[in-house]
Amino acid sequence: VVQFASVHQRKGGQRYPEELMPFNQMSGLPMDLAVYGSGAGPQPFATASDYERFLARLRQFPRWADGAIALMREGMSRGITVPRPAMVKVLPQLRDILAPRFEENIFWAPIESMPADIPAAARQRLTEAYRAALTHEVLPAYRRLADFIETDYLPAARTSVGWSDLTDGAQWYRWRVREATTMDMPPEEIHALGLAEVARIRGDMLAVKQQVGFQGDLDAFFRHLEEDPRFYFTNEHDLLEAYRDVKHRIEALLP
Repeated sequence: VVQFASVHQRKGGQRYPEELMPFNQMSGLPMDLAVYGSGAGPQPFATASDYERFLARLRQFPRWADGAIALMREGMSRGITVPRPAMVKVLPQLRDILAPRFEENIFWAPIESMPADIPAAARQRLTEAYRAALTHEVLPAYRRLADFIETDYLPAARTSVGWSDLTDGAQWYRWRVREATTMDMPPEEIHALGLAEVARIRGDMLAVKQQVGFQGDLDAFFRHLEEDPRFYFTNEHDLLEAYRDVKHRIEALLP
């Protein structure tokens, strides 16, 4: 039932052209790919096969970038763009990937840290392949994307920030709320619930402050909790036991 509801919900969202806004300052393939390609993310770089598999994926990025530019151009013509303040933050993110020195490029890091047990012949082959792909395919695609954002997209991007300013924006936003929460509660009610919960939690915090007799406002109380060594665990066993205790108390409250 849940699976069917999810499919039905996704089908209902096909009327909203989110593909015309393929990435922003918080998420999207240009930054995700850099995280995976850094060697410090979830993508493994332990064997020669790991390197070969990621290189094959990496070499698909130019096609994606050119497709994203085409989609964003259509979005510009239809007035469906990511807000300008968000895309202003995208530009330095893209430019940072285009490091002035090749050896400082984020995608080169796995080559610098290639495991010593990869045979010398494979090391040389992979190094040359990565250098060629980055030089002739991947980094030029990042540069095309950055240049497009700076020259074409930013001047045309909308200055408003709310989804309601887009075509069918109010309904689009409500669909996004339903997609994120699985509830059919109107956005205004969710906002009101959030305000009420913040007030409730703040009240609980003030009650704790009063209970322990702390003199000062809530911000001072927070600093006290952060700085007083009494509130820190000093060994691994006590820390794990405290987390297990919380886990048991939460499990007892679950259906």
